[in-house]
Amino acid sequence: MRPGIRLKLVLLSVAVLVVVSLWLATHPPRRALVLGWLALCATWAVARATPPAAALRVTFLDVGQGDAAIVELPDGAVWLVDAGGIASARDLAGASAPGIAITRALEIYGHHRIDLAMISHPHPDHYLGLAALGVPVGELWAADQPPGDGRGRLPGFAELAPHVTHPPLGLARAEAGVELRVWAPAYDGREAADPVRTVNDNSLVVELRFAGRSLLFAGDVEAEGEDALIAAGLGAVDVVKVPHHGSPTSSTPAFVATTHPALAVISCGVANAFGFPAPDVVARWRAAGAEVARTDRDGAVTVTISPSGALAIERFGG
Repeated sequence: MRPGIRLKLVLLSVAVLVVVSLWLATHPPRRALVLGWLALCATWAVARATPPAAALRVTFLDVGQGDAAIVELPDGAVWLVDAGGIASARDLAGASAPGIAITRALEIYGHHRIDLAMISHPHPDHYLGLAALGVPVGELWAADQPPGDGRGRLPGFAELAPHVTHPPLGLARAEAGVELRVWAPAYDGREAADPVRTVNDNSLVVELRFAGRSLLFAGDVEAEGEDALIAAGLGAVDVVKVPHHGSPTSSTPAFVATTHPALAVISCGVANAFGFPAPDVVARWRAAGAEVARTDRDGAVTVTISPSGALAIERFGG
């Protein structure tokens, strides 16, 4: 099987398995659907694909109205940026369903551990998936800020993540040729929440650099947080995880012009109640020359960077 076809099959499997995982977590199982699930499981052996040798691969998963991205390092280590979550669910089983989807995707890729998980901020659509992860997590990073509260019946971030590390600003980790840089939040010369900013604007913002390329994970920062990033010296990157799911409160003209990526990935749910992404935001990224990928339309989106710096983009729906 040609590598391109195999990867397409992997992405199709990831996308369908995510949907089925979320459905099974929130509905009583039906025999036909369970049988369908087992049939999909049978395709894993042929669908599983590893990144090209010595490459960096990032998979932006479709977890509904939330964020979750799997980072596979050239040495086989796995990082996770956000864990998704369904804040409108009736109970924790439904709210944490994206964690099941992440676990299934990791199994497809042949991984049984997350070495480092990073939660951008303590909002349910970014952390509740932690409750349903079926693999161990070596380290958990989050910004040094108040942990936030649960949504009534749902647990707060501190309940699900009692042991958290607050990474330093700047170069926080270097592994297998990948540099992990922390840009925000910054306060009083350290990585910490600014007390006058919102939880969104105090998102943990990280950048991955590899083979002359860079990917920015901007959490849910809005205009004030974006201005702070620009003031801190953020420059052009190759890939941006668009802030706040494409909300009109984010992706200011200055931020779009400063980052000027080749690819802008918007993580949002199908027909979500917020109307994300805002049409003006999508148009702004495209006008700056970026290809726009949306998990609500494209399903899983993968970005692979080869050791030579070649950038490959695969979209399940594309």
